[in-house]
Amino acid sequence: MKLQVALDMTSHDEAVAVAQIVANFVDIIEVGTPLLKAEGLRTLRKLKEVLPEKTLVADTKTMDVSYLEAHMVKEAGADYFTVLALAPPECLKEALRAKKELGIKVAVDFIGVDDKLRKLQELQGHGFDAFILHTGVDEGEFKCKVLDGLKQKPSEEIFVAGGINAGTIPKLPREKVDVVIVGRAITGQRDPAEAAKLLKKLTE
Repeated sequence: MKLQVALDMTSHDEAVAVAQIVANFVDIIEVGTPLLKAEGLRTLRKLKEVLPEKTLVADTKTMDVSYLEAHMVKEAGADYFTVLALAPPECLKEALRAKKELGIKVAVDFIGVDDKLRKLQELQGHGFDAFILHTGVDEGEFKCKVLDGLKQKPSEEIFVAGGINAGTIPKLPREKVDVVIVGRAITGQRDPAEAAKLLKKLTE
């Protein structure tokens, strides 16, 4: 499994500093939605400049004008952008057009979807690159019902997010997960690099 750090702070300088500190221990760097709203595309551009070898995700959570937003973040250095599974069909189609014409990858975020398994099956095979599934803690047990319901892993990459830490990573079904997204369990720690190093070992 690959490790993705989510930069969900709102300070450009802090985000760039943390990214550089943890870069050796993560595979993917995400410019989170709050950071995009606070700083625009500046942080994406800077990260592409200082960490050109890293895969960058722009967590746009797009619901409309997907081609335009894809173009904006691609120009700024993003390798992936995110579109919501709840977005209108035309928005999803435009996201795929952006993939074809601009060369940016499309990750579909299932946040807010009631029947995630049904929606995932509906979106499979259309050309999306990844599906982002949010996990949860239910009565003290870490679980992702969508992963439990998958008889076999789809061809699309599976990213998991939400409450991911050193205690939950070992419980993930590795055969169904490609990328683990971690936020505060890295960025909120006193030593982000050490935290990322530990989590990276757990994903290997």
